[in-house]
Amino acid sequence: MIVCVCQAVSDREIKKAISDGADTMRALRQHLGVATQCGQCACAVRELLDEHTEKAQRPAHPPIWHPAT
Repeated sequence: MIVCVCQAVSDREIKKAISDGADTMRALRQHLGVATQCGQCACAVRELLDEHTEKAQRPAHPPIWHPAT
């Protein structure tokens, strides 16, 4: 799906850039040009960035609960 109409940038391209290390809005702007024209995509780009950041901060496996012995 196209997220940034002005620069014709898709959500896949944004996700790839984030996976490749673009971990800030500034980096995404510089790398892809998103949110540099009309700014209508800024919220959607931020959501994609936040989703990736939240996933990266979660532990790979939930902690195992052990009852007190």
